[in-house]
Amino acid sequence: MLSSISFPEKHPLENNQQYAYRALFQAIMHLDIKPGQQLSDTEVAQVLNISRTPVREAVLRLVEIKLVDVAPQRSSSVSRINLNYVDEGVFFRNAVESHVFKEAIPRATDADLAALRENLSLQRLRIDENRINEYIDVDDDFHRIIFQIAEKSRSWDAVVSVTTHLNRLRRLLNLASENAIEKAYTEHLEMYNIIATKSKEKIGDLVGQHISWGNKFVLPKLQKDYPDYFI
Repeated sequence: MLSSISFPEKHPLENNQQYAYRALFQAIMHLDIKPGQQLSDTEVAQVLNISRTPVREAVLRLVEIKLVDVAPQRSSSVSRINLNYVDEGVFFRNAVESHVFKEAIPRATDADLAALRENLSLQRLRIDENRINEYIDVDDDFHRIIFQIAEKSRSWDAVVSVTTHLNRLRRLLNLASENAIEKAYTEHLEMYNIIATKSKEKIGDLVGQHISWGNKFVLPKLQKDYPDYFI
């Protein structure tokens, strides 16, 4: 039931279509709406207290980024995690981020480093408080800040669009494995130190390891524990 989900409040400057998209995107990425779950325009409109038209428009945007499937004469459903899309997301992030990090290293200012340190403090706090979904959002912000430092914000938007299946798998992994979270946090500290000391030698290997580790070692268990989530 969507009524049991804590959807975000509507921002004053966003229209109903933007609000519906943001609320649904967050709920799907947080796994509050499960892979394979039916998605009724009418129910979404009622829960968000908006009309069906902006909901349908938002759903079409979610279809474009492979988060929602629409079958003829049937209601929409949240897409199951497609491992081919996961592999493509790993490839895309690895290819893009290794270059973005190298671009960010010479550009990082004292203010940029302070923003990264503040983010790392929030990561540590979210881990210690066991607020895992919020930790993962802050984790994403860490990477987004680095894209901003490299002046590649539009590239970050592309990464978000291409990695929807990978990022749901990451969230499932982090919810299932405390070790994965601590490992990710430690690697973020290493990334910060590389940027702060302006050293490019290790960044490529570290980015690749950071993005793909969980897929290799934990995926079989996730497929066994959540068989209905995958195709």
